Amino acid sequence: MVASRNGPGPAAKSLAEVQAAWPPACRPAATGVLRQVAADFRVDEELGFELAGSGEHLYLRVRCEERTTSQAQAVLARCFGVAAMDVGYAGMKDRHAVTRQWFSVRAPRFLDAMPDDPRIAIETRSRHIRKLRPGDHRGNRFAIVIKDVCGDWDENLGKLAERGFPNYFGEQRFGRSGANIPRALAWVQAGRPPCRRFVRALHISTLRAQIFNDVLAARVQDGSWREVLEGDPGTAAGPECTPTGPLWGRGRSLAAATTLALERAVLECHREATEALEFTGSHQARRALVTVPEDLVWEKVGTELHLGFSLPPGAYATRLLAEVVARPGAVA
Repeated sequence: MVASRNGPGPAAKSLAEVQAAWPPACRPAATGVLRQVAADFRVDEELGFELAGSGEHLYLRVRCEERTTSQAQAVLARCFGVAAMDVGYAGMKDRHAVTRQWFSVRAPRFLDAMPDDPRIAIETRSRHIRKLRPGDHRGNRFAIVIKDVCGDWDENLGKLAERGFPNYFGEQRFGRSGANIPRALAWVQAGRPPCRRFVRALHISTLRAQIFNDVLAARVQDGSWREVLEGDPGTAAGPECTPTGPLWGRGRSLAAATTLALERAVLECHREATEALEFTGSHQARRALVTVPEDLVWEKVGTELHLGFSLPPGAYATRLLAEVVARPGAVA
């Protein structure tokens, strides 16, 4: 820890050090190689509504290989002759993958335009009355191949199918090699100077995600991550209530009693960041601590493990995989 003018705050750490503090609920008993090629990690986004078939927004189902959502957005803006802000999307996708996701283009100048990037292809075109916005999708379906797998994966996968896994933010949220974390901390320590809207939003989301992950890690370590404790506002998940953690922002904590006491112990270590977040305009919110995958299936094919499952918006497949396999040599 390092001291700050407002009290203790977390020092910048490498991504490996940060991830070590966010333990899986199941100790992986298998090893394997992830994302050897892009096709080993496939994602299909499912829209959360029916398209009207008419309207000023052109909806595109786009296949991307080794491209981020932001890169695809820029390509589509260029080829349809609009500003990037006029290209909407529902969720950010991994770069090292083959993804199919939806984009919307407001009032395109060139209706039949084709991307000039060979790794980005338009598969479907339709129309709708409004722009596609983050969170508008129902979820994502994943098809993942783990190479050179060995060890025991059946027990952990069975547990995941039954009880879910800790809903940590994945490493993608924190940038390449975790670079977004020290940048966000430096932004806070410099007194939150003005910066571009996108960068500011990135700093805010990074800080909120790190705090949430630290709270969830404390719940994983004490074994309470699946329990709705006293004072937890909870979130509906079918007939049951799911425990939640904080997405920090302006206002008083939504938690109380036992839940608030546990979270305060973690929040105190992030005092400088929490104070900064309270002045950004972001409001207090809660995020589920548990994600249960839908239709989880797996099969051993030679030396490969093939997985298929669906996750709701905001959940990370990489965190499910962290409960099942470790890199070769990591399991004793």
